[in-house]
Amino acid sequence: MVWGGDGRMPASLVRLREEGAAGCRHLADVLSEYWAIAIEPYWYRIRAVIDDDVAYRAGRVLAGGLYELLSDLHPEVTLRDRALLIDKPQHADATYSDATLTLVPSVFVWPNLMVGQDERGQVDMTFPARGVGRVWEGLSSVESAEPAESEGDALGALVGRARAAILARLDVPMTTTALARELGQSAGTVSTHLSILRACGLLTSWRAGRSVLYRRTPLAASVLAASGSPISDEQLA
Repeated sequence: MVWGGDGRMPASLVRLREEGAAGCRHLADVLSEYWAIAIEPYWYRIRAVIDDDVAYRAGRVLAGGLYELLSDLHPEVTLRDRALLIDKPQHADATYSDATLTLVPSVFVWPNLMVGQDERGQVDMTFPARGVGRVWEGLSSVESAEPAESEGDALGALVGRARAAILARLDVPMTTTALARELGQSAGTVSTHLSILRACGLLTSWRAGRSVLYRRTPLAASVLAASGSPISDEQLA
């Protein structure tokens, strides 16, 4: 529940405020429990997709500037001359000049676009991160460190079962540590495999903060598709 301070305060919020410090502790406990159940087990995948989107947007800026950055952000966002138009019929018409726009990639808003304004001249636009669907794909296979059968047949014969398993897991960008945890191998062993796969043109990597993320190249996606592993059109592009 979100209450913006307008109108009558919801009954649940009234009760929480009346509880004082106990209410705050209860709220903190509930949020902590929600994090542990719904977010923490998938956080590395969520963070990887968001970091991947940030890297993609940075590349768009370098390639073509602001227009390239915003041109494929969301269907409700269009550029006309020097104006950024946001199609939100349920909102009152508004025009802002010299406003500061903050872009917030998210895995929880698809397929929607959320626009928020805390104060005049400050606008936040929360949009679905690129590749958001891959956060929730293949979660059942993540629970097992054993490579799937398809990973150990033709592809495993070509590159080895361990490297085939690494390629199959990289449906979202991942760090060496995350891969090692999923595969039940040491970080040093996984790092060696990653170096070989990258040298063969099957992986690319980039730094995001203090971490290095790895993702499949289009060549690797094609190899996986040819071996029978399910690959989306986006990953082949």
